[in-house]
Formats: sequence, C-alpha cells, structure tokens
Amino acid sequence: MNPISLDAATGGLPMRASHLTVDSAVRERAHIHPGRIALVQDGRRVSYGDLQSRVHRLCHALQRLGVQRQDRIAVLSENRLEYVEVLLAAATLGAIVACQNWRQSEAELSHCLRLVEPRLVLASPRHVARLAGIEHGAQQVLSFGDGYENLLAAESDGPFDSCSTPEDILLILYTSGTTGFPKGAAISHRAEIGRASIAIADGQLHVGRGTITWSPMYHIGGSDPTLGVLMNGDTVFMVDGFQPTQLLEIMSREVLGNVTLMPAAIGRVIEELHRTGLRPKSLMTCGAMADLVPRHQIAEVTALLNAEFRNTFGSTETGGPPASRH
Repeated sequence: MNPISLDAATGGLPMRASHLTVDSAVRERAHIHPGRIALVQDGRRVSYGDLQSRVHRLCHALQRLGVQRQDRIAVLSENRLEYVEVLLAAATLGAIVACQNWRQSEAELSHCLRLVEPRLVLASPRHVARLAGIEHGAQQVLSFGDGYENLLAAESDGPFDSCSTPEDILLILYTSGTTGFPKGAAISHRAEIGRASIAIADGQLHVGRGTITWSPMYHIGGSDPTLGVLMNGDTVFMVDGFQPTQLLEIMSREVLGNVTLMPAAIGRVIEELHRTGLRPKSLMTCGAMADLVPRHQIAEVTALLNAEFRNTFGSTETGGPPASRH
C-alpha cells in the first residue's frame, strides 16, 4: 500500500489511501504463497501460482482479441473455475465483467446484454446455445471448454502489468430495482476491497479459512465472498449450485469460515445432516441473507453445525455495509 497523501485544500483529509486493486491483491498472494490452493472444484485443485499463470495467459489472449480498458466482457455460466479466471484477467486489464443471470428469460437476458454493450461474451457449454437466439450485440462469443483451453495454451504466461486503478469498475451485477427490466449495478475494485474488509470486521469473512461458493457468481452471495477469500490468500471451494450433500462433504473435510445458507436451503441442510451423519470439521459461522428464519431452525442448524448464526442484509449496489454492525 502507498502512504496516505494529504491535501491542504481539503483540510488535510486523505486523498489517496492506496493503489490496491483486486488483481494486485490476489497477485501478491500468488507471489508470497504460490503453492497454496486457491480454487477447488470436483477434485480439481488450482494453486495460487497456477491460477496466476492462467490469468496471465488469459490477459494476453483477451488483449489479442481486442479487449481494452473499460470494455465489457459478459459471462453466462454456472459456477466454475474459469469464471474466476475471467474476473481476475478483466481486473488486470481494467476491463469490466457483466455477470449474467442464466435464470432470466430471453427478453431479460437480451436486455441485460445489450445494456452493457459487451465486446465479447464468454459462456459455459451448458448455456452457450441460448446466445444463438438472443440479440446480444457482442462481436464474439467464446465457450469454456476445449476452445478456451486452446486459447490459453497458445499464449505466454509471462507477467502482465496491471492496467486497473482502484476506482475502475470491475463488476456489473444486476438488481431488479423496483420497475421494469433489471438494472446494472457497477461495482469498483475499491468497493470490493471495502466489502471484504467490512466482512472481516463483521465476522462474515474469516482470514485463514476457506469458503464454499455455491450461490451463483452473478449474485453478491457468490462473487463477494469469492473475491474476498482470494484477496486474503485462502481457498474457495466452488460448487455448481445448491447441492446439500456436497456442501456437507466439503464441510466435513475442510477448515471453513462462513457458509451461506439461504432460508429455503436451511431445512434441506438439516435433513442431510441427519441423513448422512456428517458434521463440519471446523466451521465458524453460517447464516442467511435478508429474510426471517424460524427460531427452531436456527437452534437446530447451529447445534448440528456447531457454528454461530449470522442473519444479514445487503444490496447488490453496496454489499453488506448498509446493515453492518461496523
């Protein structure tokens, strides 16, 4: 971090606290602990060093495809490791990732894509076919899988200098607002760093412990903890949606901080805890977002998980701070 600089014209108030960006924070972790595991999914384990190497390759590839600062890259995909690579590569390039909700109708998805005028769209094989019938306006569509891997393999993993600044927009997540089509909420590097810092203060993010990302990455319940954990140098266990048995299996093996449990999911988790007999190895907190949970469910799930309950409220635009205890 750079020292705080003061300006007499503002009465000595801080003008610049740091040049820290999301990509520089993760890159620093890779430099210090290259062998530490960053991402895990379906038996695949990616170290911070290997993640950074793939991000560099993707930066070179995206630049060759014409992606520049402030360009938008749309992603239409379930939770998968490549999603994180795109986020970090865009962060390095100073580009913006517009995270698309694959649950939307064709009309809604078309609106959200055209709203951001993407230079290209990256999609998973599961969802790429939907783009054929949608007016998205992108110059190019790429699919994760063999083509994506060949694209990376053709590029160098040599260092790629960051082009981003703290106030650059990193993510566009969509929120329903109050009327009409979804609205795009623009979230900067500094905002993501601020959200992670407050999550640590609030006991929602625990340094030295991993997290399970099963909530979709197009939602703050997926993107915020994923980026926060990676900036702290810990492990993200990526899960393709709500799969209670898989969640419990990960909890039984790994040292974790918080596990998000939406209200509708808590009952299913309780059922699986009783059915499988699985219990967490080490879990600090669990909790829901923006809803009331029956007291008897809170009592039962916290006893079975041996973890404190956190019921929180946030918004797509601001994350958790509106209702933060800090």
